[in-house]
Amino acid sequence: MSTSIDRPTVSVRDRVYNANRATSLTARGEVQMIASASQEVVETVDAFQQLLRELTGLRGDLPGDTSDALRTLLATLGPASIDSPSELATRFYRTVNRKLGVNRAQLATLYTRAAAKDITFNYHQKSRLSSCIDSARMDLCAKALEEMGVSAASARALLNGVEPATSSETRQALADEAHKPSKLRKALDRSVTADVMGSCAGPLAWALWPAESLYAAFGSGGAGDTTADYLSFLRARSPELFERERTLSVRFVATAEVLEVSKTRSALSAWLADEYQRLNNHGFIAAVLEVDPAHPGPAWATAHDAMLYAERFKETRLRQMFFRSKEVARETTAHIPGLNEESADFGILNEGFTYRDLFVLTDPAGVVIRLVLVMQKNLRDETTIPCPDCRSTHVEGNSYPTLGVKSWECQNLLCPARSIYNRGRRFQFKSVISQAAIEDPQSRVSVASVRRWQRDVLEFESDQEIVETLVTHYSMWGDGIAVINAPERLGVADLGRRTSFESLARVHARTDFWDSAFFHRYRATELHEPLPERSGLPQRVVAPTRFTTIHGDSNEVLKSIPTETFDRAVTSPPYFNAREYSQWPNLYAYLYDMAENAREVHRVLKPGGIYAYNIFDYFDNERTVVFSDMGKKRIALASLVTDAFLRIGFELVGVIPWDKGEIQGKRGFNAGNFSPFYQSPFNCWEHVLLLRKAPGPETLDSELAIPADIVASVTRIQPVIKMVRGQNTYGHTAPYPLDLVSLLLSGLAKGSLVLDPYGGSGTTARAAHRAGMRSVMIERDPAYAQLCTKMTEDFIAREDSMLPLFD
Repeated sequence: MSTSIDRPTVSVRDRVYNANRATSLTARGEVQMIASASQEVVETVDAFQQLLRELTGLRGDLPGDTSDALRTLLATLGPASIDSPSELATRFYRTVNRKLGVNRAQLATLYTRAAAKDITFNYHQKSRLSSCIDSARMDLCAKALEEMGVSAASARALLNGVEPATSSETRQALADEAHKPSKLRKALDRSVTADVMGSCAGPLAWALWPAESLYAAFGSGGAGDTTADYLSFLRARSPELFERERTLSVRFVATAEVLEVSKTRSALSAWLADEYQRLNNHGFIAAVLEVDPAHPGPAWATAHDAMLYAERFKETRLRQMFFRSKEVARETTAHIPGLNEESADFGILNEGFTYRDLFVLTDPAGVVIRLVLVMQKNLRDETTIPCPDCRSTHVEGNSYPTLGVKSWECQNLLCPARSIYNRGRRFQFKSVISQAAIEDPQSRVSVASVRRWQRDVLEFESDQEIVETLVTHYSMWGDGIAVINAPERLGVADLGRRTSFESLARVHARTDFWDSAFFHRYRATELHEPLPERSGLPQRVVAPTRFTTIHGDSNEVLKSIPTETFDRAVTSPPYFNAREYSQWPNLYAYLYDMAENAREVHRVLKPGGIYAYNIFDYFDNERTVVFSDMGKKRIALASLVTDAFLRIGFELVGVIPWDKGEIQGKRGFNAGNFSPFYQSPFNCWEHVLLLRKAPGPETLDSELAIPADIVASVTRIQPVIKMVRGQNTYGHTAPYPLDLVSLLLSGLAKGSLVLDPYGGSGTTARAAHRAGMRSVMIERDPAYAQLCTKMTEDFIAREDSMLPLFD
């Protein structure tokens, strides 16, 4: 039997496999048998290996442990008959093509063409089309498209020129893997050809024996192991995992309750802790907060409190190896002088719900009237999950793709889903639930709903719509859900869920959380303690006629400025580890630095002065638990800094949501799935926290305040476009727009003195000059300090040149 992969003519096995590509165009009759099919039966490991060499074109041997697994399988199932060499080749290459991704470009072409015609495919449809192309069955691909509602003419246009890989091309890809190993394989000094052969053993086994027989051979031997549908099999095996009695809990918080901030914090904390116990794993909670436009601060404070408490209220002394508590403690104490390690107790892991979204809903004029906070319960579950591909319970569970979500890795050497590196597939129950939602047609989310809620800033329609959206986006057909303290006359359509309406009295939760170890990890002293007198320090006189840039560390510079100097502070601070110039060892070190700086800002502000602080909730690793990608999450920076700044003495007047408009780089926010759990709206807005220093007896509220209509509303301003053809033409990596700062200076009189403690490129200075105000920029980076001065001077020169010659 020849094993060459370089023959100039089309081989017999090519003709077997590739004949399928034309079956929709012409009848070719019987396809020739592949040479190895003369065996007719595979009854030994040697025969299996020889057949694998013929199909892959490789001359290597199987790894010893894979050969042992094959002997066990042959002893269990007996010899495999080759009844249809053509079907055998098709099944084998289909799996290998998927493993290698050799048809990725062809599929991308198909999907791009479809998108141009406004045709979208969900997960199932994409899987079906991918299977057809990986099998080189373009006739079945055309049929599938037509069954998906695509006209025959459109299907032909979509598939025109889409040529799936030939078996020769598949074998060449395997040869490349074997003879041009990646750095990973070189580093591990692996037997590369044997590795590739081993990864292909599973696909051949599943091409030779019936799936039901293999499920039985690899499974636990329990009832239902041979069930074709994995979800049905898993439900029968582990019904406790599928309990869906309480998968979504929605609580309304009315204006009257929101305005009583301290009582509401306690009541919501109690509800969150109780729901964590009652809610099914991977279920969702949502708090719908009414916002009083005349007093928006309490609603925002409540949302931030709920977010902070929900994510961290559980305290666990976790012994898992991934918990890097000693390293975190070492990094933090090195950064924060005088930290009380006993109070900080880094050995405690804070966990709870996972922050998913905070929706801002407005009236037609843009005034914020609802906040909808959505979070998910992801509790580590040690229940062993059989492999979805081979049903084997020979799995290892030593990893977490994200904190709280247990991941398993299949150890079955004959699993068809082993990677080309011959590693077992990783899987998790959370993904299984999401898959179940995809496969349930009754749970499908309407296209109209997905499009309306694709951004997290939108116009309010009704409380009924909020509930119905939460139900369809975050639960499945037949689930049990709870709506708590709903407004009167709230009508909810029959959405196929078991809905209960509940009323909860106020229950007070533990309040010691707000002085727990977590908060002691980023403060060396009590944040509310007054700062020491500055009389012994040199005083910097700050009285610029226009603006001044001070190069230096913001904390140290502020210490030299007299108390009650500035009318307002406006800044976009460095975001935690988001830029090359803003790097901290962990979140605790970042929060300490931000809080210490805010204490100084609080001191130098006049009584009643506003600190407008622009911050963004973004994805990164807090580095407080692990240092790997498993720690990446949406960090609720706004809630964390709000809490820290309130402890200093600021009060939260409100939050201006800065709506940045349509996202420039629109990734697929739901992967083409109109199913629950996949709807992840674009995060389109940033928090501009409006923090006020308490007014003094001589201060009128109106003197230093931002107008109430601005505080109550969303502002929509496009971000600064700094990248042109891949180059930063602006000079700073994170500028914020001039119009935003101009808005944040509203209400101040001409001649007022404005501070930006993180001056950057000087946007605040330019906005202040345009408004007839003076400003002080503090910037640590010498290059940015120079940029701030130059850009502001150039701006002033241009502005002055436009002044009239005569009054």
